[in-house]
Amino acid sequence: MLASSHATDDHGVVSLRADGAQPGTRAPQKLGMTGLVVEDDLAARSFAERCLRGLGLTTSGLSCVRDAREFLASRPVDLLVTDLRLPGDSGLDLLEGLELDFPPAVLVLTGIEDESTARLALD
Repeated sequence: MLASSHATDDHGVVSLRADGAQPGTRAPQKLGMTGLVVEDDLAARSFAERCLRGLGLTTSGLSCVRDAREFLASRPVDLLVTDLRLPGDSGLDLLEGLELDFPPAVLVLTGIEDESTARLALD
């Protein structure tokens, strides 16, 4: 599970950094790598994007497979993060339909507690 970046002072005040780095530390260096997050839940998508930016990736976020296919057809990414359950086609449908010269590393997210689904994502 990804953790948010925050610090609490002596008075219980929480400080957050938008780039995902610990408050009081230097901002992460840009790696020149790109990431795409495909997640229909806005809060989860925003959180994942912030975490990737905190690691130095330039990120984009989309909410459905159709938009992700169009995006990936026009520009390569180094990391693809997708939820399994999406409106319309699933994250697995997105992965099965990828026909790219340079396929990205893939991270599949799910709240589904089904071992057979997890095995499909690994294949």
